Amino acid sequence: MLGDELVTAPRAAELLGYTVQHVRLLARTGQIQATKFGRDWIIGQQAIRELKAKQTTRPLMESKRRGRPSRLFEE
Repeated sequence: MLGDELVTAPRAAELLGYTVQHVRLLARTGQIQATKFGRDWIIGQQAIRELKAKQTTRPLMESKRRGRPSRLFEE
């Protein structure tokens, strides 16, 4: 974290799209590199980028399998 821009847990939550409580849980469990500072966590931008790179962006279902099968409407 040395030489890295530091942000607080609320700002990290905003960047990641998580809740503040989730970011604090990630920090407490060691899933994101963070340092306790007073009552809040300080997180490096590099740790946020690494976690964001691990996030999956594919849908839960494949798009070709969504909805009703097309053969039901063929006549």
